[in-house]
Amino acid sequence: MSIESTGHVALTISLISGRSVRIGVSECESIRQLSWHAQRALRVGRGRLLDASGVVLEAATTVQECGLQSGDALTLHVAQVWVASSHSSFAAMLGDGSVACWGNVRYGGDSRRVQDRLRNVQQVQATRFAFAAILADGSVVTWGNARYGGDSSSVQEELKNVQQIQASESAFAAILADGSVVAWGDVLNGGDSGQMRDKLKNVHCVQATESAFAAILADGSVVTWGDDDSGGDSAAVQSQLKNVCQVQATKYAFAAILADGPVVTWGDVIYGGDSSGVRDELKNVQNVQATESAFAAVLADGSVVTWGDGASGGHSSPVQDRLKSVQQVQATRFAFAAILADSSVVTWGDVRYGGDCKRVLDRLKDVQHIQATESAFAAILADGSVVTWGDDDSGRDSGFVQNKLRSVCQVQATKFAFAAILADGSVVTWGDVRHGADSKSTLEEEPAETSPMGGPSAYQDMPPPMFLPLTEAMCRKRAHSSHYSTGAVRGSERPTAGSSASATNSSSSSSLHIQDIRIKKRRRRSYRDDAAESYHAAEPMNPNRMRSPFGDSEDQWVPPVNDDLSA
Repeated sequence: MSIESTGHVALTISLISGRSVRIGVSECESIRQLSWHAQRALRVGRGRLLDASGVVLEAATTVQECGLQSGDALTLHVAQVWVASSHSSFAAMLGDGSVACWGNVRYGGDSRRVQDRLRNVQQVQATRFAFAAILADGSVVTWGNARYGGDSSSVQEELKNVQQIQASESAFAAILADGSVVAWGDVLNGGDSGQMRDKLKNVHCVQATESAFAAILADGSVVTWGDDDSGGDSAAVQSQLKNVCQVQATKYAFAAILADGPVVTWGDVIYGGDSSGVRDELKNVQNVQATESAFAAVLADGSVVTWGDGASGGHSSPVQDRLKSVQQVQATRFAFAAILADSSVVTWGDVRYGGDCKRVLDRLKDVQHIQATESAFAAILADGSVVTWGDDDSGRDSGFVQNKLRSVCQVQATKFAFAAILADGSVVTWGDVRHGADSKSTLEEEPAETSPMGGPSAYQDMPPPMFLPLTEAMCRKRAHSSHYSTGAVRGSERPTAGSSASATNSSSSSSLHIQDIRIKKRRRRSYRDDAAESYHAAEPMNPNRMRSPFGDSEDQWVPPVNDDLSA
């Protein structure tokens, strides 16, 4: 009896590398299920199946509907996994264009309400509380806290042909194909750009502080909106904002690099909004990086100029003689790490936030890239391994996953957790389990359809399935008083204008004015935190939502009835 007469077909599925597997499936089985079998057999992450002509097969169609016959050859195209992060959740853009979320549900860790719409995702961006995904057709899907960007229904009709999205702490700003901008979310943090609509034309890119946005136009000028004290008011320097190439931001201040190399700053002076003290040094600036309250500018000769709060990295004098041939700078909340031309690393700033790497200095060789949580750094080396330092609670302790950190291509971070994407598309996480780190759960869950053949292949002994390690975020409220990197600052850690010898010549603004700004910002943060608690209280915790939607072989995550993740 031929296999076709039993209603089954035998297909050869190959990777671009040439590695292939022969799989037998039922004609009524979906392409999604076929793809899942191929992923397990080939030991790769999610991808798209293409026929011999290079046409992508729709996941929801069946083998029969696609006209596939025994002997046909398909290609499984597996793209790199990309990860975005909010305060305490991750969103992974998978190879098949879908999105998988895990972490604290208060911060966008549950995308089930929009899962059926998360197809052909091109980009994912995050505020503190929510995520926004751009689809291939230019539309946008949002989820998370509705008040802080998770609900875009009020502007959904305008969100067409979206090219790029930027985020403040609790608002999004989308650039459309015609160069206009659509904003939504918390109006206190830039969620309403209506007053600037006439000026927001031919927008090239957008940058954000915690509470304001700055848009660079095609002519090199800049338009700002949002909280005035956080950079939303650039009137004082507007005449200088010409031929702007790049804008960077601390928590409450902006720094713009002009085409001829100088830098223009505005916003809260305590947070780096005044660079007059180093103005003569800021020449031929190539790029700028920022901690919460200090800036670091890399010049054309590879040297670095810093300003802002000294204790937060604004004072680099102790390491200035080593800051030569700098290629890249990364930052935690209060510390910087610079990669030099010889691939070594120099750090400065608050030692509690990664400002001292002496313990791992002998291992920091051939460093290619650095990522950061609030108070820890993770460096990817040339051999694909990872070295971490900083605060244990924020991801410094990677010892229990070190044996898995091989062939790492990318690292992403929430406030207190890291996620490393490996060359095979798998993800390894570590750090605080309440903020997106737990290695118990897995990336790949079997689609809801069951294989009529009881397994992925009838023609060969298949290798055991590979489960890709991800996180099982338990969604419990953090026991200690740490906050989001753009949220409240503990009194003992809050940077002040006189906390150390800063490179910045601080403004002579009265202490009364500064105190008024701080009080207003504390009130605004209190309002946001209270609203977030109300949101959480109004939506009781479902035990099913305490686990990652990727399942676990020992404790499988089960969605509620009529809420199908595999659709």
